[in-house]
Amino acid sequence: VSLFFFMPYVNAQTGLQTISGTVIDKEGIGLSGASIVIEGQATGTAADIDGNFSLQVKNGAVLKVSFLGYQTESVKVTNQKNYRIVLNEDNYLLDQVVVISYGTATKKEIIGSVSSVDMKDTKNIPVNRIEQALQGKVAGVMVTQSYGEPGSPMNINIRGVGTIGDSDPLYVIDGIPTKTGINSLNPSDIESMSILKDASAAAMYGSRAANGVVLIKTKSGKEGRITVDFDAYVGVQSNAKTFDMLNASEWAEVRNRATLNDNPAGSVPWKDTNLGAGTDWQKEVFRDALMQNYNLSITGGSAKTQYALSLNHFEQDGIIRYSDYARNSIRANIDGNPASWLKVGNNFSFSQIKKSGVD
Repeated sequence: VSLFFFMPYVNAQTGLQTISGTVIDKEGIGLSGASIVIEGQATGTAADIDGNFSLQVKNGAVLKVSFLGYQTESVKVTNQKNYRIVLNEDNYLLDQVVVISYGTATKKEIIGSVSSVDMKDTKNIPVNRIEQALQGKVAGVMVTQSYGEPGSPMNINIRGVGTIGDSDPLYVIDGIPTKTGINSLNPSDIESMSILKDASAAAMYGSRAANGVVLIKTKSGKEGRITVDFDAYVGVQSNAKTFDMLNASEWAEVRNRATLNDNPAGSVPWKDTNLGAGTDWQKEVFRDALMQNYNLSITGGSAKTQYALSLNHFEQDGIIRYSDYARNSIRANIDGNPASWLKVGNNFSFSQIKKSGVD
């Protein structure tokens, strides 16, 4: 008896009917993964590999059918049981996808594969290479330094090592791809960096992007009054800890004991172990090393012409004597709009690097 009264009650409340259909493009090709959602509800489904779908829906409901790169269609459900839905291409959306791949449009649709670093966050952190600005800032990006010599290169691995041998990412500076020249770039000249991590990068830059892409945008002039900025910092680096070593007298005693342990009847190498303290070679090798950085930038422009000029001097002494690194760089760019249909620009950079190391 309970079953007899329960079933009519459910049907009367839901009023659902099962419909099916196919989502295709204008060429008749099924759109696999197309989204079919009931308007005003979170209920829906996705088309299979051939574009077919099946859904329970009330009569009179409106279906929102969408697919990336195509215009969204609204379909009202009637007594019809099978629907053939044709989606038209949306050229505007297709253009948006291309722009996002270059990192110039909003990235909210692909937030999992693109990460951005605003250089304002690293303004108060002394860095001498742009790779240091990425340390601890981007998930999935590991920045390591093989050795501590001043000016030594750093390794960047984006989501692990992707290729054998050269595992460095591709750098794109103001739209120009490069694998070299990063060492000469002044971190203070960078406005922002974006990291492309997955296959969307390879789609744009090919095999060079197998290890990921680092998009770098340098600072440019802006319309307004002339702005002059100067910043500098000076610091001292020192060896945090030295090894506890034997002095000359203690070393002679240890050598004598080792000799007698090996051959009790033998003669010791040092008859007199009173040799004094000797030379502390760690003290002779290590030193307090000076690090200094000076930046001067001038920006400004009018509605038709904007300019930016930056000068930088960076110098770092190594904590090991006779090792040092110095970089002098100049960067200048001018953007002009002499006519509404014409835009011209110039980007000039020069760097001088001097480096000394200890083998």
